[in-house]
Amino acid sequence: MAIASSLPTTRNHGLAPLLVVLLLSAAFGLLLLNIGARLPDWRQLFTASDADLATIAVRYGLLPRFALSLIAGAALGLSGVLFQQMLRNPLAEPGTLAVFAGAKFSLVAAVLWVPGLLAHGQEPMIILGGMLALGVVALLAARAGFAPLTVILVGLVLSLCLEALSSMFFLTHFEELSDLLVWQTGSLVQDNWNQVRRLSLVLAAGGLVAFFLRKPMGLFDLDEASARSAGASVPMIRLASFATATLLSALVAAYAGIIGFIGLAGPAIARLSGARRLSDRLIHGPLIAAGILAFVDQGVLFLAGGMDVPAGAVTALLGTPLLIWLICRMRTETQQPPRDGRSVEYPRGRASFWFLIAALSLVVTLLLALFVGRLPEGWFIAGGSEIGELLPWRLPRVLAAAGGGIMLAIAGTALQRLTGNGLASPELLGISSGAALILMVAVFLLPPLPRETMMLISAGGAFAVLVFTLWLGSRSMFSPERMLLVGVAIGALSGSLGSLLTLLGDIRVLRLLGWLAGSTYSVTQKDAWIVVALAGLSLAVVPLFGRWLRVLPLGEGVTAAIGVPLAASRLLLLVFTAILTGAATLIMGPLSFAGLAAPHLARISGLRTPLAQVYGAAIIGAIIMVLADWIGRNIAFPWQVPAGIVATLLGGLYFILLAMKR
Repeated sequence: MAIASSLPTTRNHGLAPLLVVLLLSAAFGLLLLNIGARLPDWRQLFTASDADLATIAVRYGLLPRFALSLIAGAALGLSGVLFQQMLRNPLAEPGTLAVFAGAKFSLVAAVLWVPGLLAHGQEPMIILGGMLALGVVALLAARAGFAPLTVILVGLVLSLCLEALSSMFFLTHFEELSDLLVWQTGSLVQDNWNQVRRLSLVLAAGGLVAFFLRKPMGLFDLDEASARSAGASVPMIRLASFATATLLSALVAAYAGIIGFIGLAGPAIARLSGARRLSDRLIHGPLIAAGILAFVDQGVLFLAGGMDVPAGAVTALLGTPLLIWLICRMRTETQQPPRDGRSVEYPRGRASFWFLIAALSLVVTLLLALFVGRLPEGWFIAGGSEIGELLPWRLPRVLAAAGGGIMLAIAGTALQRLTGNGLASPELLGISSGAALILMVAVFLLPPLPRETMMLISAGGAFAVLVFTLWLGSRSMFSPERMLLVGVAIGALSGSLGSLLTLLGDIRVLRLLGWLAGSTYSVTQKDAWIVVALAGLSLAVVPLFGRWLRVLPLGEGVTAAIGVPLAASRLLLLVFTAILTGAATLIMGPLSFAGLAAPHLARISGLRTPLAQVYGAAIIGAIIMVLADWIGRNIAFPWQVPAGIVATLLGGLYFILLAMKR
């Protein structure tokens, strides 16, 4: 697959400087409004003493904050230009390449296990984590020749894995890590000028490196082979550029927290406004990024009436639609992927023998989850009267996990056969995240609703996102990577909205956080039996779709030729998938990856026919989620890690292994 590295650009070469002037002027105007709200007479800045609290708040709070937003935005913009140029990828930036996720995880790990390393500041650990994460992405992407969308897809999934680990530690060590909650959302709050001075020096050094590398980096406007033929040392240039970009973004994270998508927006808008040459993008990209961050931060501060709303959470909300828009504008040279779903040949297995082994494995997993656990004294196996005492507590969550795994596995199998995309799943296509988005809005805007009503609302959100994703997919001939990128972007939008809501201090946020993590803590017996009933009903309904699941992967022409109603079959399968995903998401949270891993494992096991794959995937999905719930219950005893986080971590690692084999 080859993706054009450039986006369509306008012919107006003078628009980029105009945008810079407009953004910086608007940001400065908002700054004056914010100063006026605190100091009615701005001349007090120069005449009043530091004894005046309002003057102190402006001199050492508001003004350094504005300066830091400009410098941090410029540093992120420069970082984005360097990443995009060296990868020939307009979607590359620190957030999409897992630099921020790696920085966050390394800081969390240092706080918990080696706090002595932070004695001289957190910068070294953040830089190390960012570089290691980028190194992993580069190693995996190198196997695909640094194909643009593959690089971003690997980076985003690695980010999900690292975020899952960080979330697990936040839940189990909240007191030790609570100080990082505001930092991870990208707060620009300042009380002196020290951070501004330090980051200014870093930006100046990064700018000098970029200036001296501009000519050899410009050779990458063509391709890597042309750069080599011109005598450029590609590995050294790439290493120097990556190191500079990672240092810039990691130090911004150290001083201002994680601020996503600014490194994507600045260079992209500069390119679209006419800055085609690298030398132009190196100037206008950072300036536009600086203007955007300063404008957003001052605008939010003005609208919030002085209440601190982290800029990173807001830029993530604004950046996700931009990412989807850029994905849609990318020119692709790929052809429609194979629609028969058999691009990889697996050994044919004996279905009856396999189902016997799978059923026994499920029984063993259920017994393990119900009767084996940990106590303060150590591991124990329940027996006798203990079984009756444990079942009311454990049976509902085990049944809910199994039912959720079954529904996600069926939905994943249906999506993979419907789209001809072996990497399609409710989680990666953003369907689960769509259900999460609508549920978050419902929790805050509607009165408490019964679980059944919430399932219907969740299914509506899942259906809307599914239709949107497939519509975008049809425009790119169902390019697998592009559809997955849109789904992961929607997941990022859901995550950023969740992070923003946590800062409101609302009591409903606590319940929302547990659900977003995929917790089964609050599942009641009624909830569990509803999920089991839906899972059983879905298993009973699947044979009605058997012919469609067999024929649809063959393509539209064959499907229509043999008399299958194409529109009706697709619509019914979409509705069926949305209902399953919405119900499972309400119980398990928006991410688990059971819908991705279970269908693959079923095919690898030798199950070829659609019905055999569906039922095999359902058993595997139940095993995955029950096992994830049991691991989460015991791995950090006495704390409990939500099953969704455990399954996300395992599923993300599985996805990366798949990417390595593709």
